[in-house]
Amino acid sequence: MEDETIVAKINQAMDTFFQEDLWLVQKDLSERSIAHRVAYHLTPLFEGLQVDCEYNGDIDNSTGKKMIHVLRDQLEALNLLRDNDPEEDNGIVSRSVFPDIIIHKRGDNDNNLCAIEIKKSSSRIDFKYDQLKLQAYTSDADGNLGYQLGVFLEIGVGLSSKHYHLGIFKDGIQIG
Repeated sequence: MEDETIVAKINQAMDTFFQEDLWLVQKDLSERSIAHRVAYHLTPLFEGLQVDCEYNGDIDNSTGKKMIHVLRDQLEALNLLRDNDPEEDNGIVSRSVFPDIIIHKRGDNDNNLCAIEIKKSSSRIDFKYDQLKLQAYTSDADGNLGYQLGVFLEIGVGLSSKHYHLGIFKDGIQIG
């Protein structure tokens, strides 16, 4: 599927989300409840694929769980390094991840279409870690997940009308 088609379908789902579920963002309800409803509206637009929330399975990983591999220095620079982060000899840190929403085919990493990380505008958590994860999700570097696209979806909350912004990631870099 073309990148532009994926983004157009996400925008279409967001239009439906704001028509049917604006109340969730007006009341600044949980990111998980918002992610669930966004995934619900994405599902009919991606026929033949699954749209899952907080999906951490990875058929190609020996643990069966999704992992990203990022440079220790990147995490340290963002003040995101944890004492218990397992580090390999080459300065790479491996972390378990649970993307907010993914569009994929279960049981086949050849069809990892899109990973979406959602942040509400009211979040006190820095967006930089989500962006770092999206870089890793879309990177073809050894051990990363190779999603065709990553999307950072910032949703304005507490407003009486539709407000959102998409940041697009491809091949490990932000392109829009």
